Parts: sequence; structure tokens; C-alpha cells
Amino acid sequence: MNVTSPGPVSRSRKDRDYGIVHPAGRTLSHLPRNAKRDTASHDRIQCPTGQRSGQPYLLLHASTTMLRSSPVQARSPHHLNQRHGPIMLKFIPALPHVALITLITLASAGCQKERSYPVYRENPAPKDALPIVIRVNDAPVDVPIPKVFVSYEIDPLCLPPINNYEGVQYAPQQQSVEFPVQRISETEFTTTVFKDGMAVADYYGRGPCTWSPSLVKTSFTFAIEERRINAAASAPVRKIEGDRGSTTYVEKVLTPRIAGQNPEWAWTLSQTMFEKLPPTDRQSYFPIDISQRIEGEAL
Repeated sequence: MNVTSPGPVSRSRKDRDYGIVHPAGRTLSHLPRNAKRDTASHDRIQCPTGQRSGQPYLLLHASTTMLRSSPVQARSPHHLNQRHGPIMLKFIPALPHVALITLITLASAGCQKERSYPVYRENPAPKDALPIVIRVNDAPVDVPIPKVFVSYEIDPLCLPPINNYEGVQYAPQQQSVEFPVQRISETEFTTTVFKDGMAVADYYGRGPCTWSPSLVKTSFTFAIEERRINAAASAPVRKIEGDRGSTTYVEKVLTPRIAGQNPEWAWTLSQTMFEKLPPTDRQSYFPIDISQRIEGEAL
């Protein structure tokens, strides 16, 4: 095996004795003081001008120990074999590093505590009502009664402080409440949700936690012979209150988004994505509208 020598190197006491491994597999014992570490990698050494080997040298990792019988001043492959015979390189794991890694692993495991949080409660007497109407048009199969939920977000200021290494808030920040639904026709449904559906309470000892309603969510389970597939739609509460509502479009073929999914969920598009489709492709979807029900409005 050929070794490209970097030329004579100093062996004075002032030179730090590094363990150097050439990519060709040979071991060099000393590194000149004016050699500098490659900033792109902490494992490489750049030799000074006039002592370039044509290939970078690799600095041994601190986690291993190099064993050699005597220092070697590398000049040529013939010189190496003549004076010392084949150079052998052995590695043994540094026990302090192994012990440190083991200690950190055990300490981390010991610091993991099972997190527990208070149970959030629903408001037993909500008053801030929001009447909702849901309409499904041009569905390819019979439309079942949907499930309707409201998702609430807790005030983050009342949550416990973040004191973990990850910097993550693990306390639950959302809660959903289901509301009963009434069918008013084959494709229309109504429900009354409440914006104050969650109980305001001092869950964490940091003062009362208030809640804000964020989304009205609905899901249908369509039956296609023996197969069941779900379709979901949602609308921000602020859009419903603004008399705009929201429309979600469901693919008429009712195929699952992921093969083998259980339960199956159909492909859906938001109104923004639907409007980007060519007119010919829009015929492949049917809409689910969620809007505010106005008292006295004909349904």
C-alpha cells in the first residue's frame, strides 16, 4: 500500500504529539505546529505549505486511543517498512466517555416523569348561543346525520410555565365539545352550539382560565354498500358570525385519501383550492356548507 509522505516533520518537545491517520491507512506520529485544523471539519488537519500530502490527514477522535510502540518519522513507504515493519493501529474505547454516556442516559431516564394535567370541564349552563345550519348538495349517496363539535382554545397565559429542555408546552391547549344535531330535510341539518361551552376555572393555580371558540367541525359517515367512509368539514367561528360561513368540497367518488386507511376519510378541498380547479374538474366534487342560521329564515 502506498503512503504519500508530507516530508520531514519536527519531533521537538514543543511540537504537540498528535495521533494522525493518513487516508491510505498508515499512522504518522507527529504534526507540525504550523499545521492548522480545517474549519469545515473538526476531524481533518491541513498541512502547511511545502508539506502537503495531496490528501487530508484525519485526526483521531478523542473517544479512541492509539497504541504504538515508538514514534515514527514518516518519510516513505520503504522507510516505514524497513525501520519498523508494518504499522498497526489499534483502538480501544475511552472508558470515561463510555461511563459519561451511560450516566447521561440513566439520568435522562430518571428525569422523565409522567405528566398529568387537570381535567377541563364543560360549562354546565352555557348562554352564548350560535345557531348553525349545515347543507349538503349533490351528494352521490344518502346523507346521514352528521356529528358536530366546537373546538375551544384556552388562554395560554393561564397555563403552567414551560420548564422542560425541549421548550414545549405539553399542557392541553384545546378542547372539543359535541353538540346534538337535528335533521330538517334529507340534506339539511341544524344545531345550536355555544361559544361559552367550556367552564372558566382556575385549572393551574394561576388564575381563571378563559376559553375562545375557534372552529365548528362536522363529520359525515357515508355508506357505500358495505363500506363506510368519512368526510369532514369545518368553519371558523368568526366566519360563521360574519354571515359568510364556509364551504368544503368532497370528492364524489368517495375514495380514501390513503389506501388501507381505517377508518377511511374522503378527499376534501377548501373553497380556495376548489376555486383554482378548472370548471370541468369542479363537477367531481359536492359541497358541504356550514353557516349561521338566521331566526325566521326559510330552510
